[in-house]
Amino acid sequence: MLPKRRFYAPVLQSRGNAFHVGEETPGKPPPPFGQHAPVQMAEDEAWHSVYEIRPGQVDKSLASNLVTKSLTAKKSSAYGGPHTLAVGELTKEELRSILSISKEGQDTAAASAAEPDDALLGSFAQRFNESFRLMQLDTVEAQALFIAHSLGETGGLAKFTEAAKDEYKWKYDDAASFGDDGKLDTSGLTRYDGNKKIKVGDKYAFLGRGTVQVTFKRGYMESIVTLDNRAAELEAEGSTADAQTLRDAAAAIRQDPRKAGLPEYAFLVSAAFYKSRQSEVYKGGKPVGLKEGWMDRVAHSGLGEKDFDVAGDGRLGKALQPIGGSKINPGEAGHVRVRAKLKFRYYEKALEVLRARLQRADAAAAAANP
Repeated sequence: MLPKRRFYAPVLQSRGNAFHVGEETPGKPPPPFGQHAPVQMAEDEAWHSVYEIRPGQVDKSLASNLVTKSLTAKKSSAYGGPHTLAVGELTKEELRSILSISKEGQDTAAASAAEPDDALLGSFAQRFNESFRLMQLDTVEAQALFIAHSLGETGGLAKFTEAAKDEYKWKYDDAASFGDDGKLDTSGLTRYDGNKKIKVGDKYAFLGRGTVQVTFKRGYMESIVTLDNRAAELEAEGSTADAQTLRDAAAAIRQDPRKAGLPEYAFLVSAAFYKSRQSEVYKGGKPVGLKEGWMDRVAHSGLGEKDFDVAGDGRLGKALQPIGGSKINPGEAGHVRVRAKLKFRYYEKALEVLRARLQRADAAAAAANP
């Protein structure tokens, strides 16, 4: 029997005034999605109206699905399979080395323009490290997979909102995430037409955001719940500051899904999505339960180039779909397949870089204890 968890009631009450971002966002607050107030859920958690199927009511099938799931962020090393514990932290030099494979064949000027500046690169390395630590990606293989998928989905960390126009590359300002339709490149979004899990109230509420492009309402909600569950674990361990970091990220994205596209939340929500992937367990041809840690199990099983084809039958394609949710539209298959080869090259380079750090650590330890 699946584990029971107290979650949010299917029928929710709305409260408060019309939604707004307020002083959390510098400058002029972005326009809201829709006109309803945030919904009020259990434990005083406010969700924006775009998560509703009608005013004051969340999708019952989604709520039921999440009641029966234990969305956790256990250590990657807990899932077995051939793996190596990671040592140390990702540096900006290591991140630059991994990014360099996307610039092969470019002249110096073009290559220099195709990456964030030194300060941003350093901050992104620390965002990766924060996500590894708080969401317990503690193996070389799990970290390499997360890095590779992140770089492949964001054009090498160029932008964290799928539809942000190219003019917002490398800027990471609010306009890229909070822009109205005039600042979204909707020309490439025809594959989402009619998909109410993406397009809510004529706004693309649940577009791909974050470093791994969390998409669909279900994907957002599963990631938020995983952040909250991990925060509760950290709080129980006495790590109140770390717990608050995750709670702040979850609350921000509950109240405005577009905030998943801001750097301070993009890495954390993506690591939570990575950790939330669960595979269905079948008996007699019928689903009887869920098995957690799917992405970590995949990372520890050895990956080939075909596994990075998330539109096909590759293992990552199956693992990255929201459980019971929408599959990638056939019209989008070509769009995502073109990135598979580059992601695999990122993955190989990330493994090389992380293993080299481990070898240096082993050599230093051996020299210190001859």
